[in-house]
Amino acid sequence: LATVIPALPLGIYLLVRQKGDALHKMLGRIWTALMFSTAIISLFIGRPGAGFGGSGYSFIHIFSIVVIISVPLSIWRIRNGDVRGHQGSMQGVFIGLVLAGLFAFLPGRILGLLAFG
Repeated sequence: LATVIPALPLGIYLLVRQKGDALHKMLGRIWTALMFSTAIISLFIGRPGAGFGGSGYSFIHIFSIVVIISVPLSIWRIRNGDVRGHQGSMQGVFIGLVLAGLFAFLPGRILGLLAFG
């Protein structure tokens, strides 16, 4: 939560503001670090005996893998001048953040239980 909570408003801000200037680059680096950290950390969250084949991993962990692949790919794309590819990757990561967050608060999930009992 310490990485995902600041990533949400920062991601919204980055999506709506001017692109390509120094502030965008600095905030984008912070946002990608937050998202990448969230994805790595989430791989250590699970319930043993639950999920796919009792592994503790569920469908929500797919978003983590997508972020781990998409963030470096997006950085590579922008460094090689592929602005559209970069935008698409970053927008996809942001949408994944929102969807994963919604799924995480479903009843019976750890965050859902913490938030709603």
